[in-house]
Amino acid sequence: MQHNAPDPTAIPHLNRNVLFRLIHLLRLPVNSFVDTVPPGNFLRNRSILYNLCLTSRYLYEHATPLLYETVVFFLDDKEPSKTLAKTYGDMRHLLLLIRTLVLNPNRSPMIKNVVCPSNLAADISWPWLQPGDVFAQRLLGVMLRLCPNVELLLLRQPPDDWYQYLFGILTRGTGNNSVRVVFAQLSTLCLQQLDNDDLDEIVLDVPLRLHWTQNIVRLHIWRDRGFYFFDPNFSWAQQLLELKFVGCVEATAMYRICREAVRLEILSLVISGSGNRFLYPPPAERDLNHALALRAGTLKELEFRTCKFDWYRDQIGISERLKCLPLLERLERLTVEIPIISKMSRTNPGSLTFVGLPRNIISLEIVEGWPAQNRALIEKLLIEFASVDSDHLLSLRRIRYVFNTPNPTLIDLDRIGSSFDPTRLRFSYEEDNIEERYHLNQD
Repeated sequence: MQHNAPDPTAIPHLNRNVLFRLIHLLRLPVNSFVDTVPPGNFLRNRSILYNLCLTSRYLYEHATPLLYETVVFFLDDKEPSKTLAKTYGDMRHLLLLIRTLVLNPNRSPMIKNVVCPSNLAADISWPWLQPGDVFAQRLLGVMLRLCPNVELLLLRQPPDDWYQYLFGILTRGTGNNSVRVVFAQLSTLCLQQLDNDDLDEIVLDVPLRLHWTQNIVRLHIWRDRGFYFFDPNFSWAQQLLELKFVGCVEATAMYRICREAVRLEILSLVISGSGNRFLYPPPAERDLNHALALRAGTLKELEFRTCKFDWYRDQIGISERLKCLPLLERLERLTVEIPIISKMSRTNPGSLTFVGLPRNIISLEIVEGWPAQNRALIEKLLIEFASVDSDHLLSLRRIRYVFNTPNPTLIDLDRIGSSFDPTRLRFSYEEDNIEERYHLNQD
């Protein structure tokens, strides 16, 4: 009796739903707005997805959309981007992708995330380029016009006006609202501006007023050094659910943003150097306390770090403390430095006490702050949390202490942790990595 040899390309007899879920575990990760390179598993997952596409028709049908979902291009001809481009994607790969999208229009809707974590080269010398032609922007604009379902766009912002150039490409031959059509699905916009000695101020309104923001609900902007200047029109903030700033923002600007962002749920403000600009204290009714109070009914997550720039605390208010926190009735997660939310106790000299916390807080991350605080007082403060009145903070379940390096033996964090009842309130601690995480220029 003859037996047919098994088909080496056959899929094992797995439940199709199980197989589908396994494939989706390989979804390509997307850069955070402060990532200069894709996450570590990006190349591995992309390689596996490519090989799955060559294995069987079923795997091809389900792996191909994931392979196209996130595209990464390094379009700068200078190091280190030039080396990264060979690994992740360069000008040649972008040209090949455009050709594929033109020949196979069914692939265009698969592209959801476009990531360009490097400047767009403006001085590439290719034979067919006219003088002054900005080829990288031209190619990027052509690709974006072919992709109707882009949901996330990450761009490195150079100190020139290439946004207007890209806008011109996107609107060429169409109506005035073409950008809204091209970016009809765009919900997350990430802009990067790394240290540039020639630019101490960055005008954010340039990209924002290009009508990209009609549907944007997540705006992430990262600048490792420098001051943000805003046009008076803040209408771009009206639809925001999530706003993350790394840079230097005046309290008066944050007040106007919070006044417009009536749906804002997540806010992160991490201060870096302001360059050469001096920040004047805001009017009392336009300080950061008043700004956050405007979002008392919507804000669920708040991260506020002044880092080494304690001069920024003038922007909080006269007290230099976040006294508005008890007003934030929906706030569930809070990350903040101890000096901003604490003061010396009047009833118990030699102790710290909080100025007030949101009643419905679930997760609290308190940071030691700069300069190094009196750790003996911090130890008392943490121990007091272990016996905090559950009637006061009904929802608090997690508290994390973030310390500066090195952590001296003045605080035995393990001993403090043992005084917490983990069934009611979990305690943990970690080293502060803010400078590494946000690549801050602390000059």
